[in-house]
Formats: sequence, C-alpha cells, structure tokens
Amino acid sequence: MGSRHTQAWRVTLPPPRPMVDTVTRPSTRATGVDYDVVVVGSRVAGAPTALLLARRGLRVLLVDRVALPRDTVSSHQVQVPGAAALARWGLLDEVRAGGHPGVDTARVTVDGATLTGTFPVVDGVGTLISPRRTRLDHLLVRAAQAAGADLADDVTVDGLIVNDDVDGGRVSGIRGRTRSGGRFQATAELVVGADGKNSRVAQLVGAAMPRQRPGTTVALYGYWSGVPLDHAELHHGRGFAAAAFPTDDCLTVLFAAVPLSMLPQVQADSEEVLLGVLDRCSDLGERARSGRRVERVRATPDVPNAVRAAHGPGWALVGDAGLVLDPVTAQGISNAFLGAELLAVAVGSALDAGEPLDSRLGDYVRARDDALGGMFDVTVGLAQLKPSRVATAMVRQAARTQAQSDRFLAFFSGALPARQYLSPGSVASLLGWRGALSLLRGGRQRGELAGALPSAP
Repeated sequence: MGSRHTQAWRVTLPPPRPMVDTVTRPSTRATGVDYDVVVVGSRVAGAPTALLLARRGLRVLLVDRVALPRDTVSSHQVQVPGAAALARWGLLDEVRAGGHPGVDTARVTVDGATLTGTFPVVDGVGTLISPRRTRLDHLLVRAAQAAGADLADDVTVDGLIVNDDVDGGRVSGIRGRTRSGGRFQATAELVVGADGKNSRVAQLVGAAMPRQRPGTTVALYGYWSGVPLDHAELHHGRGFAAAAFPTDDCLTVLFAAVPLSMLPQVQADSEEVLLGVLDRCSDLGERARSGRRVERVRATPDVPNAVRAAHGPGWALVGDAGLVLDPVTAQGISNAFLGAELLAVAVGSALDAGEPLDSRLGDYVRARDDALGGMFDVTVGLAQLKPSRVATAMVRQAARTQAQSDRFLAFFSGALPARQYLSPGSVASLLGWRGALSLLRGGRQRGELAGALPSAP
C-alpha cells in the first residue's frame, strides 16, 4: 500500500450547523407525539445519534440517568475512522483542544515480532486520538443540544410505551422515573436504545442476540504523568495484552488485559497487576514506574462480545447496545460513531421518502454488520491472549517493509476491513503461498487460527 489514504465509512450526511446556544426546533412530523425520536443514552452512541438526527430537522429528546460530565470505563481510543467522523461533524478540533493532538504512528509487538507503522488517512484525518471520556461525552452532548436536541439527564428508563394494535406491538415512547422519584414519559415515532452493553431498551424489546461469546479477560487501565512515548504502543503476548496512548492534559493511558482467572489478583492490587503486565512489554514497565500515577487504576471483567438484532417496529439499537466487543481491539467508540452515522442515513432516507422513520432500519443493520467485516472474530481471537503462529508470522513479515507495516495499522484501526486484510489471498501475498499454506495447516491442527483469520460471515 503506497499511500496512507484509505477509503472507509462512505456515508452522506448534511453539512454541520454552527454550534450555537439555541436552535429553532421544528414541530414533530406526526400529530399526538412529543418527539420524532427519543434517544436513550447520551454518551458516544446516543449523543452523536441525537446530533445527526437533529441536524436533519427532526425533534429529538436525549435521555440519560446521569448528568454529564461524568467518567465511565472506556478504552479511550478513537480510531482514525472515528476521528474522521468527528471531523465530518465539525467537532474534531474541539476534541483535540483537550491537550493532545493525537498520534499518527504506532509500534505493535505480537509475541516478540515488532513493527512500527503509520496510521492511514481517512477523509483527511490520519491520527488516532484518546480523549478523556469526561470531555468527549460532554462535548458531544453539547453539540447535540446546539443542533436542537432536548436533554433530560435525570431520567432512568424503566418501561416502553407500546401500541399493541400496530405491527404486533409498536414501540411509541418511553416511561421512566426522575432522580426525585417523579414519573416521566415521552412519546415518539422512533425510540433508539444507545444505553450500552447492558441496554435496558434491548431488554425491554427482547432483542435477540444471534452472535455472542462470553468475556475471557479483565481489562484495567490508569492515567500516568511523566511516561515518554515516541509512538502509540500495542503489545500482545501469551497471557496478556497492553497498550499505551497519550490522552488529555499531557497524560498517558496505560492499559492491560489479563485472563479472567486473574480477577482475584486484580481485585487485590490492580496497579501491581497492571505494572506487572507492562514489565513484559519491552521497557514500558520501566517508563511507567519512573512516572506517576495520577488517578486510581480502573478494572472491569464485564467485557462481552455480542451482536444484537438492532431494530424492530418503532425501535433501534446503536453503539454497545447493539454491538459490543472486548476492548482488546479498542473498536467501541469508533463503532458507536459509525452506527450513529449509518442510523442517521437510514432515518434520513425514510424522511426524504416520506416514509415512517423506522421503514429503512434494515438497511442500517445490514450496513453495520457489513462494516464489522470480520473484526468480531478477530477480537474474540485476540481476547484469548494466545497469539497464533499465523498472526506472529504476519507481523514479522509486515515489519520488513514500511508499506506493509502501514497496511497492518490500517487493518487494526478499522480503516481496512479485517475480512479483506485477512483473506487467503492477502495472507498469501504477505507470507507467500507456500508459507501461508504451511502455517494455516499447522494452525488448524493446533487450533491457533483464532485472532488471525475471521470466519465467514
């Protein structure tokens, strides 16, 4: 690949409105409803969805049980396609103003094989960013409000309004309670669940889960000062994964994943477990120990892999509510942004055609699943924390040329679909047909292909 420029996420969106304090809100399309769309969950899936739909002229209500800014457990990384989405929305410069401009190179080590590559350029953006969620989420909510969305940030949704006489039960709004204990309800033509991997909306509609794999890791991370980084760093070895990225306020995010069996050790001393993993990553542990931890280490074993059915009569799911992956591949925020864009396109096309807002949600889900492109299987494989011989050989071979190193980062950032990068022909072009066949045969015999080659869709 001789150029950094990569095509990804080709969606058509209206130009962003200027961020202003007030916007004249249009009346709802349908009579007898409070809003055109109610979005439940106001973080990296919900706020962009509300933003984009409000820019289409729809009246949108954004609902959350907590008021932002407020922190949440996160992988932090906004892959290059996600950063390009922020640029399309007119928000990237404000996100970057938090204290770091992002990184355009990364060093990747897989079981001793190391490459250093440059991230691809997508729609004019070629950097990975890792903003603090306290800033990113709040910024997105403010942008949604500036576009015209209303915000109710003290409402816990505990029920849906369902019209049983239409389509066997059409969702037509939400019910909930406020922090003060009062009851709340809002009716809408479309309800979007953007309320995370444990989505209440998904539970209430009984969304099926056609693909799922249980979590196999514990994810933990912390913020350090005084940890020098020449590149972003990714490490994957037997029994661990680790990463280091710059974040806001000139700090560094240090991340590790360990087997679920180590949960008792993590609960006893999460910082020592994190530093112990970093000690296995070249000199990263030494650099971390020479720096200073500025906040407590956060850890979670709640890292499932699941794809839900993401639409039905009057409802849709976006972000982790519809598709969640182990953070070992750090695709969550970018997937949420992509989902918001694809959902906005589907709703917008229905709006333009004068059809019900949910009439083209099948197009949204098909586009979402196509964009996933093998990353589900790659993530499940990498979360086993057992690098395959195929993956190690591919990294070692890719390290021989800058073009192949860059192509690997295009794949890992989500700009180049995993299904394409890991196709038999692509693997053979990197390893040679004889080497590829030898490794593939041996890998099948030893069950080592997980995390190297995605299964067929």
